[in-house]
Parts: sequence; structure tokens; C-alpha cells
Amino acid sequence: MAVRTIIIKDAYLPEMVEVFGEGYSEIISDPTDPNVQLPNPQTKAQFASEKFDSEWRNFVIQKVQRYRKEIAQQTIDDTSIIE
Repeated sequence: MAVRTIIIKDAYLPEMVEVFGEGYSEIISDPTDPNVQLPNPQTKAQFASEKFDSEWRNFVIQKVQRYRKEIAQQTIDDTSIIE
């Protein structure tokens, strides 16, 4: 498996956490009892990092799938079988 590293300058990290941390909550519902509220064990930075990774993976998957469809379209033999 290939590994790709994305380097983000420290100066941009707070902004990245805000952008990808959208939807983060310091309080979450207990998975076993939705009426019980718990402190989120995940920090906003951790949440943002996971969201960034997920969005990046989805972007790559969509690009590869689009490429595969384009290649498949090029190899289709649309010659008529009826003369």
C-alpha cells in the first residue's frame, strides 16, 4: 500500500479545525441510553482530522470511479451486430 502525506502549515491548523470540525459537539448522547449526555471523548481537532481524512478518501474514490467509467466507455464495442 502506498502512503501519501499531506503537510499543512501550523498557521492554517486552527482554520482547518474550524472548517472540518463543523458539527462537533462537546456533549454527546450515551450510545446505550440517548437520554444520558456525556462529554465527548474526542477533541474537536481529532473530529476535524477524521472528517478531513474521510472527505479526502471519498474524493479519491470518486475520481478513480469516474476514471474507470471513462475507460470502460472507451472499450465498449458498439458495432452493430445486425447488417
